[in-house]
Amino acid sequence: MHHDLKVGMQPRFLNGVHVKTGVRFAATMAMIAVLSLSTNRAADASSSKWLSISAGGDHTCAIRTDHALFCWGDNQYGQVGDGTSTERTTPTRVGTSTSWTSVTVGGYNTCAGHKTGSIYCWGRNDFGQLGDGTTTDRPTPTKVGASTSWTSVSTRARHTCARHTSGSIYCWGNNFNGQLGDDDVTNHLSPTKVGSSTNWTSVAVGDDHTCARHSSGSLYCWGRNNFGQLGDGTTTNRADPTKVGTSTSWTSVTSGFRHTCARHTSGSIYCWGFNEYGRLGDGTTTNRPQTSRYLVQLDQRHRRSSLHLCAPQLRLHLLLGTQHPRTSW
Repeated sequence: MHHDLKVGMQPRFLNGVHVKTGVRFAATMAMIAVLSLSTNRAADASSSKWLSISAGGDHTCAIRTDHALFCWGDNQYGQVGDGTSTERTTPTRVGTSTSWTSVTVGGYNTCAGHKTGSIYCWGRNDFGQLGDGTTTDRPTPTKVGASTSWTSVSTRARHTCARHTSGSIYCWGNNFNGQLGDDDVTNHLSPTKVGSSTNWTSVAVGDDHTCARHSSGSLYCWGRNNFGQLGDGTTTNRADPTKVGTSTSWTSVTSGFRHTCARHTSGSIYCWGFNEYGRLGDGTTTNRPQTSRYLVQLDQRHRRSSLHLCAPQLRLHLLLGTQHPRTSW
């Protein structure tokens, strides 16, 4: 039966579907799609599995099991690496690569190792700590030189060091206290070799000092030493690698603000330098330009772990004491 429509009237049916019903159905489906998308994103975030994490001054970065890199936190210098200076309160993807192998976070800068053997850095660059030959801040990953032969990288607020496949160590950035280890105090905007040795196995960057393990098992430190953080028994700055004692039995080292800790083959941990808040773990708040030992006893399943200054969820039993082997320690 034909129905005439007056001007201004709306049809109740369109292609056999009631108009109001169709509109409501479309709105419902759109809402379901939005809710589904939000749920999937939340599920993806909550189900992410992570390989490694590094925390800096005010930002954090982590590598997921698919080797994608995410950062979050303060971003005023572009240290999150997402191309902006917007603070991020949740993990934010750094580029699209799924080939990141390591990440190290400094004060306002970040560096990461890539599967190609390259190193990329981003964020604040006021002292050349990004190693790209400039002092321009970078909000996205910027390649350090042309080399594809890096094995590890360590950064802090003002300088960065990395180990090369040749066994050499290169450093760049601020060098006011000799922390680049090239026997001068001139800043370097690109990688500069530390001495002539090609037998370094690892490097750890502190606030204004650097320490590295030699293949002989010896430990060397250089840079600022105002609190004895170089472990040579003095408070004299060193612009080239200076041996820590006479031991050749160190397995790993980590450098902090103005203190250093290392693990010995005996299973003991030694710390030295600035001891405010008892950060050396020797039961005092006395600064130590010589090593101060404490033994960390872990559950058996953790005995082969690398050195960590903080170990949440582990049962730690600290047997405190001090040891000063030889006057050079």
